[in-house]
Amino acid sequence: MIRLKNKTAANILIAFSIFGISLALLVLMGIVPKDVVWGGRTGEGVSIYLLEAITIIVNLFIIFIVSVRANYIKLAIKDKPIVIVLYILMIIMILNTVGNLFAVSLFEKSLAIVTAISAFCFFSLIKRQ
Repeated sequence: MIRLKNKTAANILIAFSIFGISLALLVLMGIVPKDVVWGGRTGEGVSIYLLEAITIIVNLFIIFIVSVRANYIKLAIKDKPIVIVLYILMIIMILNTVGNLFAVSLFEKSLAIVTAISAFCFFSLIKRQ
C-alpha cells in the first residue's frame, strides 16, 4: 500500500484546512455563494454564520491535531489520544467523501476528491512513515 511520509501528509492536511477556512471566510463575506457549501442545502432555518463558524473551528482543530502528530507543535500529550482523534477524523472524511458525491452543487461534488485525499493522509499519519 502506498503511504505518504508523515510531514507530507501533515502538510497536505494543513493546506486543505487552510483552504477550508479561506472558503468559509469567502462565504461569510458574500464573495462565494452559500449554495456551494454544506451540500447546497442551507436554507432559512439554518444560519450560514453558524455553519461556517463550525467549519472554521473544525479546521483549526485539524490543524492543531495534525501539527501535534507531525511534531510541529511539541506537547506532552500521549500518542494514543492523538491517534484516536486521527482515526475519528479519517472516518469523518470517508463519510464526508460519500456525502460530497451526493451534494447538489458540482463544486461540492468535486470536493470529494479533497476529502478522499484527506482520509488517505489521516491514514498515513496514523501509520507514521
